[in-house]
Amino acid sequence: MLTSQKEESRIFELISKWVSDIRISNYSSYLDINKASEGLALRLLNLVYDYELVDLNHEKQNFPGIDLGDRTKAKIGIQVTSRADKPKIDEALKLFHKYDYHSVYSNGLKLFILSTDSINYKRGVKAPYNRFFSYQEGIITPSSLTRHIKLHANDSKRSQILSLLEQELGETSHLESILKKIMKNMTSTTLDANLRAIGHLLVERTSRRISKFIELEQESWQHGYRSGEEYINKFRALFRLDEDYKTKIIPVLTSAQEGTVARILFDEYLELEKLQFNMLAETFTKDQYQILMSTGRAFQFILHSLLDALIDKYNENLLILKTYFHIDVPKIENQYKIINESILYSDIDDKQDKLNKLLDNFSDPFGLYIFLDSKENMKFEYSATPMAKKIYGDLMGMEIINKYLTGVLETVSLDGKVFTGFRNRRHVIFLIPVDDSTKKALSILQQRSNFGIYYFEEV
Repeated sequence: MLTSQKEESRIFELISKWVSDIRISNYSSYLDINKASEGLALRLLNLVYDYELVDLNHEKQNFPGIDLGDRTKAKIGIQVTSRADKPKIDEALKLFHKYDYHSVYSNGLKLFILSTDSINYKRGVKAPYNRFFSYQEGIITPSSLTRHIKLHANDSKRSQILSLLEQELGETSHLESILKKIMKNMTSTTLDANLRAIGHLLVERTSRRISKFIELEQESWQHGYRSGEEYINKFRALFRLDEDYKTKIIPVLTSAQEGTVARILFDEYLELEKLQFNMLAETFTKDQYQILMSTGRAFQFILHSLLDALIDKYNENLLILKTYFHIDVPKIENQYKIINESILYSDIDDKQDKLNKLLDNFSDPFGLYIFLDSKENMKFEYSATPMAKKIYGDLMGMEIINKYLTGVLETVSLDGKVFTGFRNRRHVIFLIPVDDSTKKALSILQQRSNFGIYYFEEV
């Protein structure tokens, strides 16, 4: 069987496993898997159809009617569901109409139905719902998804899809499966100094390249935003895999000839790294000049997202290296994850205790904003807080707070072309209640600015 056919077969197998897992979990009343599936659905649909979907539940918990939305490119809203029955579809149409989502998602509603149940595609849709939905165009199923992959995915895209599905749904990764088979026939003496040296070099190599990504992100602040082609050239340089291979690593491999365990392990890890970096490169460089020249916001959001994914993958790979190469190296702290956390408390003492624990985690007092309730006497005895900005938020009102944070945390100029403000990650703590509209505005601001939010909410 050709490689492409093997990959297609495995993709279809994993998608079928996904649908089966959901069905079994629903029978067992374990509905959390449906929420967990939204994250995979977002990444998979973006990859397969080139959408730019975001998780709307990050903007507002239990976002009504739809789960994912692409406001900029496809201009569609998507509900992810395991139900294919007409009442479920009718309910989705009513909510989409009720909240006037069509004004934002002008190309309408799509349902991603993770089920093998039959659907009557000839069914008509009455006004006003027919303005934004049709059974023929508005439904994505496992079958239509795999058919699109088979017909339209090139070798690179197919490999990316398979890698994502293996990571999320495979029992083990492709690399780890190979390593397990190899290690089964190895003796303890095989794990010699050469093998451990290769492992260390691989870690150093990937860690150094991630550092270069971070440097690129920081350089964007120094040069302004208009030198887009310079950034593209630097970005592409990060994906060249030859330099270390021909210099530092090759001497170690001189005793590890083709077919030996050490060489197989090295080659497989290098292939995994190459695939991961290439996936990120393709995402970033697709229509890159237009992205760079059109809006700083898009550049900022994409680069932060790539760094988030890359650092997470690096830390996952360290577990494999620790197991199979017998080396133990530190993880990279991920400063690019979007933090939008609710901290629940029962009374004022519990609130003080949880605030103290949170403050213990902050090392940069200059990047900390705390919105206080003037009626409470919260104590601050931690080294991180004397330089923090402490504000009586209940005396300001949400509208002023929103404008204030936009002014101090916005990292893109008003025209969207040049980065401004601070490069380092910042944090905001709300010890006062925050309304949904402010949470939504701050969530959107997070997509172009690097700061975390902590909401203290009484249970």
